[in-house]
Amino acid sequence: MFGALVSVLLAAPPAPAHPEAALGDGWKLVLEGQVRPRLNFDTGRDFVDGDKHEYVTQRSRLGVTLSDDRDLALVLRLQDVRAWGEEDNTTDYDAAGIDLHEAYGRLKVGDLTLRAGRQEIVLDNERLVGNLNWRQSARSFDGVRAGFAGEGWDADVFGTVIAESDADDPDAHVPPNRSGNVLFGGAHGHTKLGEGLDASVAYYIRHGKPTDETRHTAGGYLNGAAGGLKYTVDGYYQFGSLGDESIGAYMAGLRAGYDFGVVGFTAIADYLSGDGTPEGVFDTLFATNHMYYGEMDFFLDIPRNTGALGLVDLGGRLSAKPSDTVTASVTYHSLRAAEDSAAGNADFGSEIDTRLDWKATPHLGIYLLYGIFLPGDALADVRGIPGDPETEHQLYVTTDLTF
Repeated sequence: MFGALVSVLLAAPPAPAHPEAALGDGWKLVLEGQVRPRLNFDTGRDFVDGDKHEYVTQRSRLGVTLSDDRDLALVLRLQDVRAWGEEDNTTDYDAAGIDLHEAYGRLKVGDLTLRAGRQEIVLDNERLVGNLNWRQSARSFDGVRAGFAGEGWDADVFGTVIAESDADDPDAHVPPNRSGNVLFGGAHGHTKLGEGLDASVAYYIRHGKPTDETRHTAGGYLNGAAGGLKYTVDGYYQFGSLGDESIGAYMAGLRAGYDFGVVGFTAIADYLSGDGTPEGVFDTLFATNHMYYGEMDFFLDIPRNTGALGLVDLGGRLSAKPSDTVTASVTYHSLRAAEDSAAGNADFGSEIDTRLDWKATPHLGIYLLYGIFLPGDALADVRGIPGDPETEHQLYVTTDLTF
């Protein structure tokens, strides 16, 4: 009986379907929702002894997609992000975290798909453009996107407004003291080169004032699998201008692993250039860095979190998948600066992340992450930590309920 119960708990649940209703004349309404509370424990995240934090954050989403049989759709996703107890009392009705996470129209014309409005943009492995879904607020863009799909290939072009200062319309909510606009756009193409082998190329441009930046990023991504071997390789170069200075920066990344059935191993190697100057450091743009440089998120904002010194990340991940619903992993990162700090130090530290994911039902996932960060001298230099930096501990327990 116990064995049968374990088999039920570890069995792969069927893929969930969103509730939908037919409205007549070819129209249908699809509903989706999410409630994702996350319990957080940490030792201050400042590498100083004495601080401890214990709190709960929560994302709540309600989404509606109205579509017809002529390839026209309206997508709305309302989101509330908060910490439990952030309001003063139980009758406080302020809700600073409510926003439209997505609100866009979608039109399909043959192989062409057009989207206009507030929307998520996720490209390739999210190395430079992703939705940062791990954060409760996540990420979305205001702009337009055109996608083309062919046999064995697809391509996208997009343009977005990151920051706006010119809008003086009374219906806009632009702060009166904001100066300068920031625009971001690009083009992306993807193709299948063969069985288990994909490749893509991309070009992005970010132009902004008052920093007077025009940053071009060009490169590509290769993803392959053969038997138990899986690998991804990506590399990008950045050029352009930052004020009177010329930008010159680059990055390269590698993930290579092998699955031995239940157990697997992945090697990690990333290099992001940096020389201590804004024009010489690689900028990860709008990446989902949580996936790459440690899940404790001490390097979520690059180059700011590295003091423009770049980043070298070498490590590995040991994973186990005892069932279709349970995955466990231990990941090690050795993190160093690409260039020494002014004090002559390059060691940012080491991070060890232990993670357990359980898809309990088609609509319920439970995820646990425990991280340890052992800081180095370069991290103390960049962050201005007085004395010897202390080890940081962090525990997340996330419950993800969706329909």
